[in-house]
Amino acid sequence: MKIEPHYKVIIDSGILIKYIQAYFKAISFELTPLHYKGLKWEVILIPMLQDSKDTNTSIYIPRTEIHFIGEKNSVEKIVSAYRLQFLSAGG
Repeated sequence: MKIEPHYKVIIDSGILIKYIQAYFKAISFELTPLHYKGLKWEVILIPMLQDSKDTNTSIYIPRTEIHFIGEKNSVEKIVSAYRLQFLSAGG
């Protein structure tokens, strides 16, 4: 029996991590506040810290690397659902 390698998609998100966590907590099982598991997929959140050398920066843009891992079809569906959930028009 051939085991299919895990499919992986990485998104660099500018959404506040508390909103990302609330979303995944509502639709999946929370293993830790940074690791969630759904049916045939899992998500790992990696907060990206702002470089402390950027002392002249007056604005902070949150960044979280989101790793979607699992069966390809399931990962593609959850990535699409995530993007739709946080879709916004600038303004």
